[in-house]
Amino acid sequence: MIKSNTNIQNTTLKYMRIVTFFVTVLFVFILTSNTAKAANEMIQITQNNQFVDSFCGVKAEYVLVPSDTGVYSCAGYVKKFYAALYGVNVYSINTYDGPPVVSSDTANVSLRQVATPQPGDIMQNKSRGHVGIVKSVSGTTATLIEQNWKWSMGGKTYCRINRTLDTSGSYFYRLVINGKDVAPASESVNVPPKDHEVWQMMSSGGVHLRKSRSTSSTLLKTMPYGKIVKVVEKKKDASGNIWAKTTYEGKTGWFLTIFACYDWGSIENVTPDTTPPVISNIKVTDVNINGYTVSCTVTDNRGVVRVQFPTWTTNDGQDDLKKDWSTNAIYAGSVSGSTYTFKVRRIEHGNEYGVYNTHIYAYDAAGNSSGEIADLVELGIPALPTEFYSYIKNEKSGKFVTFDSTQNYACVAKYTGYEGQLWKFTKKTNGYYTITNIKNNKRLGVYKSKDNAGMHVKLMTPKDTNSQMWRIYGDNGKYVIKSALSTYVMTLKGDNTYSGNKIRMNSQSRYSTSTFMLETVEKLDNIEFTGVTQTAYNKVNLRWNVTNDCSGYMIYKMNNATGKYQRIKKINSAAVDNYTTIVNCGENAQFVMKSFKKAKDGYTYSVYSKIASIATKMDMPQSAGAVLNEDGTVTVSWAKTAGAQGFEIYRSTDGAAYKKIGTTNKLRKIVDAGADISRNIRYKVRAYRVYNGKKVRSAYIETDNYLFKSGNIE
Repeated sequence: MIKSNTNIQNTTLKYMRIVTFFVTVLFVFILTSNTAKAANEMIQITQNNQFVDSFCGVKAEYVLVPSDTGVYSCAGYVKKFYAALYGVNVYSINTYDGPPVVSSDTANVSLRQVATPQPGDIMQNKSRGHVGIVKSVSGTTATLIEQNWKWSMGGKTYCRINRTLDTSGSYFYRLVINGKDVAPASESVNVPPKDHEVWQMMSSGGVHLRKSRSTSSTLLKTMPYGKIVKVVEKKKDASGNIWAKTTYEGKTGWFLTIFACYDWGSIENVTPDTTPPVISNIKVTDVNINGYTVSCTVTDNRGVVRVQFPTWTTNDGQDDLKKDWSTNAIYAGSVSGSTYTFKVRRIEHGNEYGVYNTHIYAYDAAGNSSGEIADLVELGIPALPTEFYSYIKNEKSGKFVTFDSTQNYACVAKYTGYEGQLWKFTKKTNGYYTITNIKNNKRLGVYKSKDNAGMHVKLMTPKDTNSQMWRIYGDNGKYVIKSALSTYVMTLKGDNTYSGNKIRMNSQSRYSTSTFMLETVEKLDNIEFTGVTQTAYNKVNLRWNVTNDCSGYMIYKMNNATGKYQRIKKINSAAVDNYTTIVNCGENAQFVMKSFKKAKDGYTYSVYSKIASIATKMDMPQSAGAVLNEDGTVTVSWAKTAGAQGFEIYRSTDGAAYKKIGTTNKLRKIVDAGADISRNIRYKVRAYRVYNGKKVRSAYIETDNYLFKSGNIE
């Protein structure tokens, strides 16, 4: 149920609830009218607390929500059955590799493993994850009664009753009381006792056993959550509260039944309450990017114990719902009178965007419960235009979404030019966007039809199919892009291709691999560089065509270490046509720019310019000369050079082949004592500067004179 169609949803929900009510009534009638049920019969669960089967008077009940723990779990039925028939408590079920543990206040009890089961034995599967009670045995086939053996199909919940299995594939345990095996359980011998009832403790903090029927009476013991006890007497106090008498760990006292659940048996001095709480006036309010609020009214004839609001995202199912949701305090609503309120926070669900489900379950003082469903809420729908142009930059890599030129697979790469990395977003009537590449007019689409993690994203010929429809979630410039075909979102994967990485479909990451920045552009005049010139050993001047359709310009420079463009200058004037910036001598510097226009809600931008690049060089000395000294040596000198960290000097005797004769550290002359002045000699010099551990050398400057053979000197 999408929030944007609230009236339709509410009407549909009311209709569905009416239909569900009559289907449920008919279903219960069928159940109660047909006591002989077929083996492995499939039953649809249409409501919470649905009674589907019984054995020895102990009912198996189902709920529509996860029930791995508590009264409606598989272990809950085993506990209830053994408490009802034998007055024995069963615990530590499926918590370790071994049989459950049993205890009794009146006898020595234990469980022993058997190969051939009998009715009443406990069945535990080989993975130690599920238990049930054996109803009957025929050869090597056992028929079970169990709870929580259910599954979802086509949006509906089903269970199987009288499920059969081969006895060789499971463990079976038989109860031993005072050294003797119990007799096989039988419907004919199991008459509900009239001298006691069986109750189960339902308070997560435990239930107090007091000396008398008063909350100020002496505290004898605290009975833990899930503890099953035998109640032999019940009485009301002056306020109408019902107290139950039991014995726990050798102490006999009274506890308030509002904190427990009636399971089985009959004592007639007080009639048990069977009326569940009523949930009404459900509202979803305060929906924003970070969550929403659910409120409702809950009333009950005996008093509400707690109201739980289990919540999970549709993405990846109920992976973010804790198993103990029915008692976990994080799902408990705050209360004011009969109004219960619960705040759903996106941060508590891995910051996932998308559809959120909240159910409401109310529990009363007698252990009755009821459930309702709040409207679905979709978090993270940003206020984006119906049509816009944008670059898509991955947050993790800082690279832009583009495509390889051979197979058209979507990937990310460094900025290469706006045509192949600029996308047109168009919103359809269903709320989804198509994403079309400006260069080749093809759309981003999911390559396979199955909802599998790792699916490719590819450029496709435009068609209005779900494979080419995208839902955009997010806020404040950062977005998650989800396919209409899949439960997964665009995610950066680690396959190297096209100088970048592939885009695949995967679960929404809590990290930045599945987060993208949309750098939107407007139809401003295109801005382009008209020139880039080195003006000094460490300076570059950038020039561009000015435009009156803007408020200024943004200039970006490639960081060669990270591969990302970083803004180096914001110019708040449309009339400025150049900018000089500092660079490293020897660097291959790359620049892009865009124009911007101020608007009420921020800025609009042009597309990026094409890349302007320049490989910066070291300036050579402006002049050099050589002088023959009286002692036959030669002094070579040269002009000062800005930024130079040293110089290299070379000698030639033929004006063609040169040999390096020395290197200086900023000194601007050298004495050549190895010159053969009987030959014509010429010198050349070049400056250098170190960048990234390597010398960046200038061009050579030759001396402006030859040194002739001594015989030619006048």
